[in-house]
Amino acid sequence: MRKEFLWVEKYRPKKTEDCILTAKVKQLVNGILETGEIPNLTFAGSPGTGKTTLIKALAEELDYEYLFINSSLDRGIDVLRMTLSDFSSKVSLEDKRKLIVLDEADHLTNQAQLALRAFIEKTSSNCTFVLTCNHSNKIESALLSRCPLIDFTFKEEDKKDILTGYAKRLAAILKSEKISFDPKTLVEFVKQNYPDFRLIIGEVQNYVRATDSLDAGILTFKVSSDI
Repeated sequence: MRKEFLWVEKYRPKKTEDCILTAKVKQLVNGILETGEIPNLTFAGSPGTGKTTLIKALAEELDYEYLFINSSLDRGIDVLRMTLSDFSSKVSLEDKRKLIVLDEADHLTNQAQLALRAFIEKTSSNCTFVLTCNHSNKIESALLSRCPLIDFTFKEEDKKDILTGYAKRLAAILKSEKISFDPKTLVEFVKQNYPDFRLIIGEVQNYVRATDSLDAGILTFKVSSDI
């Protein structure tokens, strides 16, 4: 049996140039890389479209010291009072700019969002904040005014390039894992589950555990999984 690693993590891009993004978001990324500074932002879009992957890659590429919080688990005011305060108040030993990423920020309570607004203002001199969410309408407007919205929704004109990027990346993963696959089936499965690339990778990994190859059976395969 193969040693088990979640492919979504094992093959998560480490550089922004390897992220599969729309032309509009790529333009934003190029601007950030040119300045060398990440501004306060909110990344909004459906699951599996690369929001978390991009901010992690940016943080690594620009050498930020960052704190990552899953707001669907830590969604209350106590997170702000303890975890964020502790991180922001400690001096970086390497004099790095600090970044706080609140993943799935649309799960934060209203009270936590109001407190976060004040916290962003208080720590603006040494901390940058990036929120990710699936539903931007669940983020307080006052918070969005401090962390401007970047839309990760794929438009129709983006679809061909994104699908091609997904198919090539999935094929590369399967080749790396020495898994045989039918190219037509792979493309069809990607189309079937677009735009959630995280789901695509997770379902394929689950399927090939049993079959050791990617064949037409994947098109009707369903599994309950946390991947």
